[in-house]
Parts: sequence; C-alpha cells; structure tokens
Amino acid sequence: MGLSLMKLKQFKNLLCSLAGLAILLSIAASPVPDNEMATLESELSAVGNGKSAVESRMACKSLVRKGKALLAANPEAPNRFRVLGIVFQAQKRLFGLENSDRNRSELFETSQQLATAPDEYAELRLEADLLLSDRDLSAKDAALPERVAALTALIERYRGTPAEAKSLMMAALIAPKLEADDLQEEIIETLSERFSDNPSVIEFIQKNLGIRRLDVLLNGTFTRVDGTEIRFPFDRMGHLTLMVFWSRESPGFEKYLKQVKEQQALYADRLAIYSFNLDSLPDAGEAILRGLELNWTAMRLPGGKKNQAYQTYAQKDPIVILVNAFGHAILNPTVVRQEVFKIDDVRISHDQYLAQLQSLFIGDFLVTDSTSSFDPSRPPELKMISLRPDAQSISGLSRTAKSVPEDTLRAIQACFVPPPFRYRLKPADALANYTKAEKLCSDAIAQHSDAPDLWIVRNRRIVSLMGMWSLAGEPKYLEQAAKESRASLTADLPTAAGVVPRFCLAKQSLREGTTKPETVLPAMIQESGADAAPASALAAAAILALDAQSKELHDRYRNKFMEAPYDGNPVLWSFISFLRDRYHRYQLFRGNFIRSEDRGVRSYVVNHGLTPMTDRLPDIELKTLEGKTLNLPKDTNGQLTLLVFIEPPDVIKKEVELDAKGKPRKRSRDSAVDYALRLAEQHVNKELKVVPAFLCDDPSKIKAMMEANEWNCDAVMVPGGLTNSMVQRLGILSSDRLSNIFLLRRDGTIAWQSSGFLFKSEFGGEFSRFLGMKVHTEVCEAQTGYEALRQGDFKRAAIVLSGPFPPDGQERFQWAGPRFHGRALANIGLKNWDAALADIDAAIKAHHGGDAKSGPCEIMADMHLVRGIVLDQLGRKEEAEAERKLAAAPTVTHPKSIYDVFQSKLTALRRDQR
Repeated sequence: MGLSLMKLKQFKNLLCSLAGLAILLSIAASPVPDNEMATLESELSAVGNGKSAVESRMACKSLVRKGKALLAANPEAPNRFRVLGIVFQAQKRLFGLENSDRNRSELFETSQQLATAPDEYAELRLEADLLLSDRDLSAKDAALPERVAALTALIERYRGTPAEAKSLMMAALIAPKLEADDLQEEIIETLSERFSDNPSVIEFIQKNLGIRRLDVLLNGTFTRVDGTEIRFPFDRMGHLTLMVFWSRESPGFEKYLKQVKEQQALYADRLAIYSFNLDSLPDAGEAILRGLELNWTAMRLPGGKKNQAYQTYAQKDPIVILVNAFGHAILNPTVVRQEVFKIDDVRISHDQYLAQLQSLFIGDFLVTDSTSSFDPSRPPELKMISLRPDAQSISGLSRTAKSVPEDTLRAIQACFVPPPFRYRLKPADALANYTKAEKLCSDAIAQHSDAPDLWIVRNRRIVSLMGMWSLAGEPKYLEQAAKESRASLTADLPTAAGVVPRFCLAKQSLREGTTKPETVLPAMIQESGADAAPASALAAAAILALDAQSKELHDRYRNKFMEAPYDGNPVLWSFISFLRDRYHRYQLFRGNFIRSEDRGVRSYVVNHGLTPMTDRLPDIELKTLEGKTLNLPKDTNGQLTLLVFIEPPDVIKKEVELDAKGKPRKRSRDSAVDYALRLAEQHVNKELKVVPAFLCDDPSKIKAMMEANEWNCDAVMVPGGLTNSMVQRLGILSSDRLSNIFLLRRDGTIAWQSSGFLFKSEFGGEFSRFLGMKVHTEVCEAQTGYEALRQGDFKRAAIVLSGPFPPDGQERFQWAGPRFHGRALANIGLKNWDAALADIDAAIKAHHGGDAKSGPCEIMADMHLVRGIVLDQLGRKEEAEAERKLAAAPTVTHPKSIYDVFQSKLTALRRDQR
C-alpha cells in the first residue's frame, strides 16, 4: 500500500542530495566574464569599419567562432543569451555578405536558441523571432491574412516586455506591406498611448509613419536658472504650459517672443511660460527676457540644439510647444514654423476645468468638508466608507481637553473652499488660501503637539503644502509636505486618516522616478488596509495613476472605487463627479484639440451607440416658485424628463436677436432650454417634460428670466443654490457658463447628460448637445415601445412607436426603420393588418445598411417574412409566397449597428411570441 519507512527515508535523502546538487550546479553556472563580453561587443562594433568585403567576412566568421567557443565553455551561464545575441548579429551580417545555405542554416539554428530566451532578453530575441516567423510562413506560402495573424501574435507576445516598443515599431513597418490597415492603426494607437514619452518612439513615428499631428507626453527633468530641478510633466500637472525654444541667432526672435507674450496676456491665469534658450548662455537667456519685459521662467538646456529635448520635441526654432494639464503636447513635425505666433483658442482649456484638475491633483477632496456645516469632531476623513461591504462606517471622534480647539479647526477648514466655489477661484486666490492654511496648521502643530487629533491638522498642512507646490511651482513645498507626512505616520492613526500622508509620499516617490508606479500604488493601498482600505485610498490611487501617466492603473483603481460602497458619503462626491464626467474622461491622457482634427468628438458628446448611461438620478427635492415641493425622479409622472440646471446671471436682460427671416426673437444666454422646449412641443405623444432647475432661491429673479426668454413651462428652484449637496453629487460645477442637462428615463435613470464644460472642438459644440437630447429621446422611446411589445401591450406599443418626433427631412439618425418595424409588430398584435403592411413597407424602405448593393441581411429577410405574414392575412397569397421566397434567400452579414441590435431584439421577440 505504499513505500516502507526505510524507503521513505532513502527517498528523502535522495531529494536532499538532488537539491544540494542543484545548488552546486547553480553556483557553478557563473556568468560569462564582463571583459570577454566587452571584447566580443567591441569586435562586433568594428565589423565593416573601413574594411573590404573579404575582411568583413573573415571578421564575422572569427567573431562567430569566438562566441560559440565562449558558449561551449559556459553552457549554463545566466548571461549566455547576450553572447548568443552577438553571435546572431555577426551571423546576420555574414549572411548579408555571403548568401549561402550553410550561413542561412547556422543563422536559423542560432535564432532557434535565441528564441528560448526569457523576457529579460526580449530585445535580443525579437529579430530572431521575426526571422523564424518569416521562414515558416514563407515555407508554406502563407497568404496575407495568416501573415497578419502571425504579426499580431508576435506583438502580443512582446507586450509588457523590454522589447515592446521595438516590436511595435518593427511591426509598424511590416503592416503596410501586408495591407493590414486596421493593424497599422492599432499599432500607432498603442505606440502613442504606451510610449508617448519615449524619445526613440517619437523620433521613429516622426521619421517613418508620416503622421502630421503627433500626441506625445512631454517628459523630462530640467534645471531652472536658480538651480531648482523642474520635472515635466509632474511639477506641472493640472496646468497649461508653454515651452518656448529660441536662440539669438534666429532672425526676428525678439518679435516672435513678444507675440508669445501678447498671446499669453489673453490667458493670463492659465498659461505659464518656460523659456529654453539654445545659445548656452550663462544665465539661460534670463537677461534678454527681462530686457524684453518677459517675466518667464528661464530654464537651462545643456547642449542647446543638440539636447535630446530639442531634437525630440522642437526640431526648429523659435517655436512654442503647448503642454496641457496632463503633460501632453501635439507636435506638428511636417508643418513649417509660422513666422507669426498665435494660439488657437480651441487648444486652451477652460479655467474652471484646470482649477478642478489642480484641486484633484493637490488632494483637496481628501480634506475638504463638502457639507453645509463643518463639525470639527467629524472631519471628512472619518466619514469615508471602507471598501469592504461588511465594514462599518467610521463614526466621529470623542474630544478631550487636549484636543485641538474647535475654533482653530474651523479657521483652518475655512481655507479649504468646497466645490464648485473652489473651481472659480483665481490661482492667486487659491494659493493665498493654501498659504494661510499652512501657517495656521504650523502654528496649531506647535501649540498642540500632544493633541490626540493632531493628525487632522497635519493632514491639512500636507495638502496645503502640496497646493503651494502646485500653484507656486516650487518643488520645495512638496519636500516639506513629505516631511510632514512621515512625521504624521509615526503616530497611531485611524485607517482613513493615514490616506493623506501616504498619498503625499506616493506622489513624491512617483516624482523621483526611483520606483515604478506598479509598485508604488499597490503599496499605498496595502499600507492603507489592503482589501479593507477606505474608498478614499482608492480615490487617491486613481489620481496618482494620472500623475504616473498610467491609464491601466487609473482604470483599475477607478473601477475598484466605483465598486466601493461610497453612496451617501458626501466627502467623495466631488471626486465621484469627476470620474463620471464624460468631458474629463475624454480629455485624459491626450493632447488638447486642434481645430477640425477629430470628428469623433461629436459622436462622443452625443454618446449614440456607445456604452449607455444607466446611473439612477439621486433623489432630489426641488421647490416650485409657489413654494411647493417637486421630488425627482419620483414626480416625473411616467414621462421622459429633461432636467436643465441653470445658474441665472446677476442681471436679467432681454436679448433680442433676429431669426432667419429677419424677425426679432428672444433667446437666453444658453439655448438649451429653448431647444428642450422645442423637443417637448414636437413630441408626438406629449410625454417629454422640461424642468428648468434654477440654482437660486430668488423667485423674482427666476420669473424675470423665464419671462425674458418666454419659457412657457414650470420652473423650480434648487434650495440653497450652489451650496446644495446635489451640486457636487451631480457634478454641476460650471453652470455659470453652461447649463447642465440630464435626460431622465421613465424609471428615473439617467439616459444622457452634459456637464458645464463645452468641448471646444469644431464638432463638439452646442449643436452636439442638442443632438444628444434628441437622439436619446428617440432611443428611450424605442426601448419603451419594445417593453410594451414584450409585455403584450400592443396598443401602448403602437402609440409610443408612432413618435417621438415627426420627420423633419433632416434625420441624422436611423431610428425610423426600427420604429416602423416595431410598430408593424404592434399592429399585427392588434390585427390592424393594413396599418401593419404600411409600417413594414416603411421599415423595409428605411432600413439602412445598403442591402440593395451587397445583398439582404438577416433583419431584411425577417422583415420580408413579416410582410408575408401580413399579406397572408389580407388574402394576397401570391404576394405572400413571393415574400417568403425573398426571406429564404441567402443573406449577407453586415457590420452590426445599434439599429441592427434593436431590430434583432424585435425579431427574437416575434419568434418567442408566436
């Protein structure tokens, strides 16, 4: 039944002997000596230098022999793959000089060995992999699709390895030869996303791929003229920066720099300018700048035009590079420098958008009290909820005689302005607040050093210092914040209270670049409680991932945060609204717009056919002008609702404009309500309600605005206006510029929304918001009609699918076909056969997809089948049989659209209900 005791002991001794032998072997497998490796590498570099073809062949053969001898002498050396790599390169050159079967065979043999190298040697094995792949594909005369598949597999193999960038660059050169346009586009996108800060990749794309506009991460450490190191983009996250490369030798440079100054004046609070003089002047050109009355930051650029930064980003001078709030810049390598400098306003971010980003990067959301009243015994950190669903919320602290006085805490907290007011502060005012808070905190720490709740003050000092670092552009403040963080963590802190100092130390670590983000962020979460880490730690990690320029990490912690039970926790509402804001999502990890460059912006704003919104609108209590209560979404009375949040101006004026016929008309400063009311009026079944919600408690002002704009609907007030907690929870942060729009489904979920930031792209403006309102009303009604069909309420389905809007001759979306298709099924259920025939005929006529050219799709075939059913009922048997033959004909698969998906649901429903 098994081994005897003696045999078990013998077996154990054998295992021990084998383990000892393995250790001896590993010790014996010493690496190839560095001096011998260096000799081989030196000889490889010398091959072909001033030598004849015969001499080069002899040198290659000699090098191959030496390499093989070294491998034979060190068969288990841990660095043997470096030797193989040298042999491979020598054999490759030899084959180029002497194309023989023997040389080819030996090259393939070395390639086979090199292909087994671990990822540590990925750069060495890459060419060997490509060579072997090409050999195998050529041997079987592989067609282009198979070659494309092989290239795709190779790219995947090298993802995440040291050779990933090189593999993508090589694949980018191969893909066009394989006519793989989609793969080529994917490769370029990956290069731009994962290696936007790699100078070699940037140079490769500029020289080889013919891309006119290149989105790059402007990355580098530069020294200010006073010796301070500024690290881009880390020290400038949340800010717009102009990097000006110039030389005294450039004709007209003075005029050019003055033009830059004039443009800066248009955006005084948004643009900081860093000057990079190319002449290696002792003062980095600062004296020249001051002589031209330019108060720019002078930076040293060792080597001038030979500097890697100039070679990678500028390439010509004088030139200005706009770096956005995430450190990204759009380069135009094929565009000749313009003599006249002018900034395209499309590329300049909104000031409130920048202020919001700065606040997030600084960490305000970790210490700002977002409730209407501040309770010093329950600071924001203590309201945060654990990631674990079964964990209890941390309640308030008990106070003692040694606690920091309440008045002191209130004075400190008053310096941290809650959203949306924080985002409307000028940078100088925000800096003044941080500076004041830091002084108050320092004094409190000195006076109450033994207070049990001193961490409350320390956390605010840490954030204040990070705010001073960000807004003053002085890295010394981050160093002070890190010092305070280390001091704070020496105390026994509540879990959530340690998030701020760990956030700061992680930020400093990322800035120094000594530890990878993949290590820094998980370590912070681990130290904050691992699986029990508070939601605030996940929020902090998501922000740090932006600092680290890691979309993968940002998405990871964003998703984890959104899964955490944060609901009902007002402390994090401002952060949540940032995560949900599609404007912010679109801007992440990419350079600012260039006019007309991206028609995809409109599709993104409209969000048609993309991931639908499904969040439920939180319960909101609004007040009518008569003082009655309106509860949303409860009181929508089963109607679609366009909820439009408006912040009325201080002065209400009647703005008279002329319409297309030259007649006067009254319009608001924001026409969203006008358009919403027009849609409500056009709605066939009058089931679209418009609710203008004013962020104001003054009924007279609201009435004046309603009258001035002739808005004939019931208005409501948001109690408390901008101080209402819903402002933060819903992300209504820039309503003084643009109304915030929410389209609510009948069940109270949000079908579509638009924040107060307007996409500046040519195709992302106000008209795109109008299209969003219209198309999602159509989508909602189509779904409502489908649900009525599914429940067998054919009368209701026929009514809903008769709308929502009458044809206007300028249909931008193809909902007519699906709507007629659905109404035909409703009329079949009602046995209204004539109406059903008219509807299915209209559906067939409206069906998109080019069936006439490429052949009928499955949906078209099913509609012919439906038509046959209707014709049968009308007694038109021959026509019905003809329709059934059409339905039985072979079909063609077309690319699936949102309309096809909906009609496929109709088809499945019809079959289920037979």
